[in-house]
Amino acid sequence: MAAELPFASFCGLLDRVATTSKTDAKLKLIFSPEFRAACGTSSLYPFLRLLLPHLDRDRTYKLKEKKLAALYVELLGLSPTSADGKKLLHWTDPTIVTSRAVGDFAMVLAEVMTYRSKARATTATLGDINTLLDALNAYDPTAALPMASKKSVLLQFITQFSGEEQKWLVRIVLKDLKIGLRHERVLQFMHPDAVEMFNHTNDLERVCRELTDSRVRYVPAIAPFQVFTPMLAKRVPFGECTQAMGGNAFYMEPKLDGERITCHVQHATDGRREVQLISRNGINYTDKYGPCIAPYIDDQVHKAYDCILDGEMLVWDSLEFKFQSFGSLKTVAVEQVQGKNPHQWLCYVVWDIVYLHGGDTPALLRKICPNVLAETANVMGLPLSHRLKVLDHVLISLAHRVERIEQTLVSATLSPQERHERVMTAVDARLMAGYEGLILKDATSHYMCGESSRKSQRWIKLKPDYAGMTRQLDVLVIGGYYGSGARRGGAVSHFLLGVLERAPSEEDATIPVVSFCKVGTGYTIEELDTLRQHLAPHWQSWDPKNLPAHFQGWTPKTDTRPDVWIAPEASVCIEVFGFELTYTTEYQTGLTLRFPRLKAVRYDKSWSEALTLSQLNTLKGQQFAQKRAIDVALGHKDGAKRPRTTQKAKRSALDRGHVGVALEYTQANLSDVQAASTLFSGCTFCVLPGKFADGLSKQTLEQLLHAHGATCVQNPHPTLHPPASTWLLAATMEGLKVRNYVKQGIYDILKLNWILRSIDSSERTPWRATDYLFATEATTAVLQTQYDIYGDHYTTPATREELDAVLRSPAFSKEFATPWQEEASRLDDATQSALECPTNFFWHCVVYVDQFATFDHATPPPVDRTSSMHHLAQCITLFGGRVVSTVSAHATHVVLPEGPEMRSRLALLRPVVQGLRHSAGREPVVVTTAWAQDCIRKREQLPVVDSGKQYQIAC
Repeated sequence: MAAELPFASFCGLLDRVATTSKTDAKLKLIFSPEFRAACGTSSLYPFLRLLLPHLDRDRTYKLKEKKLAALYVELLGLSPTSADGKKLLHWTDPTIVTSRAVGDFAMVLAEVMTYRSKARATTATLGDINTLLDALNAYDPTAALPMASKKSVLLQFITQFSGEEQKWLVRIVLKDLKIGLRHERVLQFMHPDAVEMFNHTNDLERVCRELTDSRVRYVPAIAPFQVFTPMLAKRVPFGECTQAMGGNAFYMEPKLDGERITCHVQHATDGRREVQLISRNGINYTDKYGPCIAPYIDDQVHKAYDCILDGEMLVWDSLEFKFQSFGSLKTVAVEQVQGKNPHQWLCYVVWDIVYLHGGDTPALLRKICPNVLAETANVMGLPLSHRLKVLDHVLISLAHRVERIEQTLVSATLSPQERHERVMTAVDARLMAGYEGLILKDATSHYMCGESSRKSQRWIKLKPDYAGMTRQLDVLVIGGYYGSGARRGGAVSHFLLGVLERAPSEEDATIPVVSFCKVGTGYTIEELDTLRQHLAPHWQSWDPKNLPAHFQGWTPKTDTRPDVWIAPEASVCIEVFGFELTYTTEYQTGLTLRFPRLKAVRYDKSWSEALTLSQLNTLKGQQFAQKRAIDVALGHKDGAKRPRTTQKAKRSALDRGHVGVALEYTQANLSDVQAASTLFSGCTFCVLPGKFADGLSKQTLEQLLHAHGATCVQNPHPTLHPPASTWLLAATMEGLKVRNYVKQGIYDILKLNWILRSIDSSERTPWRATDYLFATEATTAVLQTQYDIYGDHYTTPATREELDAVLRSPAFSKEFATPWQEEASRLDDATQSALECPTNFFWHCVVYVDQFATFDHATPPPVDRTSSMHHLAQCITLFGGRVVSTVSAHATHVVLPEGPEMRSRLALLRPVVQGLRHSAGREPVVVTTAWAQDCIRKREQLPVVDSGKQYQIAC
């Protein structure tokens, strides 16, 4: 039997297959006579789910390279800064992994485990491995330690399997064996109909169970609750879309941004109807989506019938009166059951019916299709136009709950040019309405399953990023990311792109650059190699502690942080295009490109010719000045009907004025401002964009300052505007320009307080510490002679509000010493034990006490000092604990209040903890106040589960 084959032999087989070049030779190695004799007539499923792990729909481990690396480092007891720890955590970095394994996590792991694993060739069988992987797949997010079961299985990997065997185990978990063999060839070798059946059913176990004899052929059939791959649409160039339909009539419908779902409705034995919802990949989402949508489907489908519908699951927003993006689907499915956000709910949009049984089905089909076999329940063989008539009889639309998709029929009697123009006009209309594009469906087509349906081109899809309809942007390569895999591993394969903050001048000490997006598609391997060679001599490793000056203090998140960076003057311009510009907080521009693709590398351009930030903002206002789909000519692949605009013309178009620039970024008109006084004569001010108090705008403030004798500038420079008489005025510390000026540290940044106070008193009033948003080193030195270390002025009485503001100000807070707990943690175990006593039993704990409104305060906000939670925080500090103001991976415990408010606080905390679990691989333990109180009463740190008492809260 296949399940009894030794796993060690299986690993040896994979090694031989990986080093064999010809596909036929690989298949002969796998399905050798010895293998066939060993398996006999038993099912090959235990073998194939290991050989083709990506087809195994039953096991989703939720483990990728990053998480596996962190778990291995933890289980092996490695320091993240040790040589092997660095190899596992930075397996794509060629400066750390210097062997050929770079870019292949499983091979790097095998290298690390070669000398660490004491296990030799295992005696485990394929059945044992499948049992082990089933245990790894088990995951209970509500368990006290949800990752404990996975760690237990990985520990068995470490202790029971050799390094080479762990390499193949990890590749199975990652669902990529890297043996150069497509699953279609394996299935086809096993049975001539295996590929078709798998594409139809998405069920590898069923394929192995039913197709055991090549003389028995597979006959497609669909029944309720049976998994199958729905009909798929083919991408074609815009200019060829109507030609793909032949001379047949076709339907046009919008391309929706949701999840493809087939809906199965069938009467149960007790007379009730059961509704199941299954994705295109064979995942049953009935438990997730059913509570929200199944009752509506049951109401809107004719009670007499069993049927299978094909459609899309979406989120309808009744406030915005539109469908939301796919990303909100699963969140809304949960919130709808909980009664949250009642303005959003699930909506099932139906476009086809593929099965019908019950009621007057024979009579209905005879009426719609006189020549059809009356007893059939499988309506897949009917033309689409007939299936839609059946659908109209079976389904009653309910707007924004369960509804028919809007479809437009384009007649076969129209001329080719008229048909093409109707399609292109419809594409424009759908894009303007917020849809992804357009789907065309041949009205005479019967329903087909799987990849064969895509190849038939009876359904086709049109999206703007397929048509090259977006404008190209000339941007600058400013960073790089190491790739993974055999072809891209060990070298930069993705690029961080930026734009110039402004046009560079000779006076710039550093070239101002702002990050914009990253790109990793659109080029061939040869083009990538050429670009790599061009940039390779200039790459420098990214060091968070020593950031390049031209990044102006940008601290990217983990996903956007580059592995290497390059100076702008050594870089190259590249031409990219995408679907649209969208707002983001991840990049310095505040904008990024959706679906970016590389168009060309512009070796002929200087880096200084890259797009500037103001030009990018202009483009956002114009939203790319997209050409319409109607401009795509019939028969043209690239959509170039009119002559292409030259790059010079595009550049000159961008340089025309400030079209589209928001009012808050423009300078006020000062020509008609009447002088009111000379109060600020000799003073220069730069008012930064922002929302000021009292309804004052940037323009109003500039006019006010100008009226009182001040000079207003937009971009102060030290050589022209001395810092001693020049100040910046800002509403808050937020914003790109504010952060840049803080990074430069040349000018003081003021609040509005001093300006208004001086105008009210008709004299320049003395400076206060609370007048500053940011103070330069020189100003700080002066203020420190006037204020004590607590921020209290030596001679001027301070109000309570002023004193509170000063105490909260980061500019006057100092970290005088490293917390003693950190220093103690570096001591040896014996010394640590000697330090422990009943007065410092909390010293191992970093505790977040729930005394704030939110969980992410970098600086502690004011709290109610009379509250019980604040008192508890003080007690934890008194007994050696460290109390923090934010829930992070460094925290060991989160203490929530007991009582009725605990449920609501836990609901707010849960996504924070889950985010840490997935991003950092570690999370704090969530406990009630009873744990801390009992620890204090007993003068010792108690376990969170103590003598049967449960302090821990599942999160």
